[in-house]
This record gives sequence, C-alpha cells and structure tokens, in this order.
Amino acid sequence: MPAKCSQRKRVLTNIALPAVTRSQRKRMTERAASAVEVQEVLRFENVGHIKKFIASAGSNSNVSTTLEHLTIELQNSYPLRILSTALHLAPNLTDLILILPTPFPGRVLDGLVFVHLQLLKTNLPHNRITTFLSANPSIRFLDLGPCGKTHTCPLKSANLSRIPDIRCPIECSLTVVHLGAVRVRADLCRPGTVVSTILRSFPISFFAVYILSLQFNGTDDDILASIARFVPMVRILRLWERADYVDSHRSRRSYSDG
Repeated sequence: MPAKCSQRKRVLTNIALPAVTRSQRKRMTERAASAVEVQEVLRFENVGHIKKFIASAGSNSNVSTTLEHLTIELQNSYPLRILSTALHLAPNLTDLILILPTPFPGRVLDGLVFVHLQLLKTNLPHNRITTFLSANPSIRFLDLGPCGKTHTCPLKSANLSRIPDIRCPIECSLTVVHLGAVRVRADLCRPGTVVSTILRSFPISFFAVYILSLQFNGTDDDILASIARFVPMVRILRLWERADYVDSHRSRRSYSDG
C-alpha cells in the first residue's frame, strides 16, 4: 500500500502544466488592464504603479483621459522612458505633483503641455522646469523645491506673472514672486540668507501679497519691520524660525520686546 502511494506521487509530479504563450499572456494583461477602475486621482510610488497605468491606458483610453490629479513620488531609480510615457498619456491633468530621487533627469517635463494644468509641485531643480512653465500658462499654483547649483535662479527667464499662489526658496523669491502674487510661502534654504534684506532688495514684488508664510533666521532682527514696510497688504502672516540656523551667541529675537 505505501508503494502505491509513492508511485502515485511520482506520476503526479511528472504532469507538465501547459505553457502560457506570448499572445495568451498579452490577452491576460489586456483583460486585467481593461478591468482597472477609471479614476480621477492616482498616485505612483514605484515603477510597478507606472507600468500598470501605461498598460491600463493602452487598453482603455478612459483611464488616461479621466485622470486629473496625479502624484508621482518615487524613492528609487526608474527608467526615464517609462515615466515620460506615463506623463504623455495624461493630457487632462489639473494637478501634478512630481517628486523624484536624485540624480534628477535632464528634461523630463520638456515637450509636455497640459492645457488644464492648475497646480505644479516638484522638487526638480529650477533649470529643469523653465521650458515647461513657459509652455503651460494655465498654472496658478506653483510649489518649488531648492533651486539647484546655479548661482542665479534660471526662472529669471520665465514669465510667472500669471501665477498668484507661489511657494519657493526665499533665495529665489526675487525671481519667482511678482507684483500679481497674492499668496506666498518662502522657505529658507541657506543659513546665511537674511530675509529682511531680500524684502528690501525688490520691495514691489511683495506689495500685493495677502497671505505670507516665511521661514527666517532668528537673528534677523529686522524681519517684522521689513514685512510691515514692504508687504503692506498682508492680512495673514505666518513666521517659522529656523532653529538649525540660529547663532547660539545671539539671544535677541525679532519678535522680542527688548
């Protein structure tokens, strides 16, 4: 009796499963892709998410045309070609958040035009987005990371006068912020930057700002006086002291009474 069981086991292990052909695999992929729910909001956190979207969009055009809010936040390396393909498949985006790991790609956004795009948030260096900003005049909300290694902000050549809501490094604010801006958040990226000096350098840029959020060095004693003088329309003010930039030998704060 044990011998028969052993023999049966050997017979079963010798049964070969039918091989899946390339055409069958393609049909299976297409069926899975066409079954994907059409969504207005998507988030890609890895290459697998991007490939799945590309496959779905290839089988069902509604997958790409319905997408309006796209967040791409990658932490590991990725094929630039796949990322570019996915972006070209989403013509109706209104919001694009693009956060990529270093080293940054060359011109990943060049050649892309989203006629309905309202919001762009990205950590790409500013020289990587100059052409894109010029090609997408519908943008109204701009959220930028550090400028990059350039001495002068490359966005000096871009026309940003149509953008009322801006977040950028304070060091780039003289280039990015303009007279039509009404909501500004400026981040301190370099320890030696004196925000009050920047406000005095080009005061008309901040004249119409209604909501202002600033990071500043705690030793910048003139910050409040400069805001009162050069941002006269401000009604909502938020200040964040960068504790990591404070000189331990200076105890006075710009908001102290002493």
